[in-house]
Amino acid sequence: MITQKPSEPDVTLADGEMERDVLQHTHSRPAPRRWWVIPAGIIILILLAWGITRLVSGNANAAHYLTAPVAYTNISASVEETGTVNPVNEVDVGTQVSGTISSLSVDFNSLVRKGQVLATLDETPFKASAIQAHGAVAAAQSNAAAASSSAQQSAAAERPRVRMAQLRASQRPEAKQGAEAQG
Repeated sequence: MITQKPSEPDVTLADGEMERDVLQHTHSRPAPRRWWVIPAGIIILILLAWGITRLVSGNANAAHYLTAPVAYTNISASVEETGTVNPVNEVDVGTQVSGTISSLSVDFNSLVRKGQVLATLDETPFKASAIQAHGAVAAAQSNAAAASSSAQQSAAAERPRVRMAQLRASQRPEAKQGAEAQG
């Protein structure tokens, strides 16, 4: 349902009646309230309080920024922490020989390839062992040569005796044959 106020007829009144009519309209109808005045006042008060506190406290807590032009550079940063470090992959490495390490070719957590030399052992004990082994081989060869020479000398000395024994043995069967023939 739509209601409309009927329009007032245009009637011209005398001056006195017009003033009385205007006064009656003003007093009978309340003035329109402006609802936005109170919230606007509260907002203004809040902004005013914020501005005053900002001026009083100064910029002591304000962030200070250092700016620089954009450029490619190296960033060096280090972090020091405490705790336990656990490896991602753990591999047991062994050697065929043991000894003192003279040089280390890789660092901790380095990537290595199959066949890559990781460490070099001190060669001094191994060279001494090799020299000692060569000496032992030479001594064994010398002993073998001496034994061979002794065997040859013994064989040479025994040859005449063996020859004599063979001759005696060969003469005995002839003597046995001759004795058997006579008898």
